Amino acid sequence: MTSFLYQIPGVTSGNGFMRAIANGWQLDGILTLQTGLPFSVLAGVDRSLVGVAEDHANVTGPVAVYNGRSTPSKIAEYFNTSAFSLPAQGTFGSSGRNTIYGPGTENFDAGLFKIIPIHEQRHLELRWETFNTLNHPNFLNPNNSFSSSAFGRITSSNSGRVMQIAAKIAF
Repeated sequence: MTSFLYQIPGVTSGNGFMRAIANGWQLDGILTLQTGLPFSVLAGVDRSLVGVAEDHANVTGPVAVYNGRSTPSKIAEYFNTSAFSLPAQGTFGSSGRNTIYGPGTENFDAGLFKIIPIHEQRHLELRWETFNTLNHPNFLNPNNSFSSSAFGRITSSNSGRVMQIAAKIAF
């Protein structure tokens, strides 16, 4: 994660009204690049007979993650679902905890604002902010329940671009 704040250079010539409009602008931004969150593959049913459906699935083959594929392919099957099976009745399953990492996050937030002095200790601040400015899809972890019809599929994402305009008076 990194951030910046940039004071946009103002103008020194022109009338007072033009200088008041053109000066005092600032631009800020936050760039976030993160790896995905880990998750476990669960059976989705109580195979261990302990009364809680949190048993892990069995691993039966190589667990490949398809994060590098095209977006539609990645959404349809994020990891090799055929590498898992239901554990035998009375067992907990052989897959480990948090063995697969979900898709990462690439996000850029930006803001443009102007501070307008009113009095010695008072000012008006006008802001225009965008979140997920580039409108990049940031997918959440895929369905991790072996007994689900959506097993291995990505079914949700974080929100798209959001903008807001604000004004505040500081005193």
